[in-house]
Amino acid sequence: MRLAEMLLEQMDSTWAASHWHAPLAQLLERTTAAQAAWRPPQGGHTIHEIVVHLDYSAREMASRCKGGPRRWDESQSWVATPEPLTEAAWRETVRSFEEHRRELAEAVAALTDEQLAAPAYHGRPLLRHLSEVIQHEAYHAGQIAYIRRMLGEEPLM
Repeated sequence: MRLAEMLLEQMDSTWAASHWHAPLAQLLERTTAAQAAWRPPQGGHTIHEIVVHLDYSAREMASRCKGGPRRWDESQSWVATPEPLTEAAWRETVRSFEEHRRELAEAVAALTDEQLAAPAYHGRPLLRHLSEVIQHEAYHAGQIAYIRRMLGEEPLM
């Protein structure tokens, strides 16, 4: 199995499969704009803010996979939820994330094992960075599931 195939399987597991956690796609599909805009009482990010953050991460990594520079901008990564967050704006946020995830998957699929193993940023191989992006998505999927539970939604598995 090529390294890219392994990464794509892991990306799919986080997005669509339900092995150890709720699939991110299903969590987002079942989240309303009102739920996405709700801020936990102890503070922290809204589901909307988390999805914008994941969207930015997917765009940034897709660019890096295509040879683009490392240009992380924290002000674009964490963006406050607009008030009010309309259903149309929420669905557009999810659509944008889905699109950038697809772009990332296409960029990963085009990479050779040699490209994935070569040092990319901070002397670490691109494979490691991409693996961390997948773990990052799984982590935030757990946050989204937890916020939904605080709102009284049943767990998804």
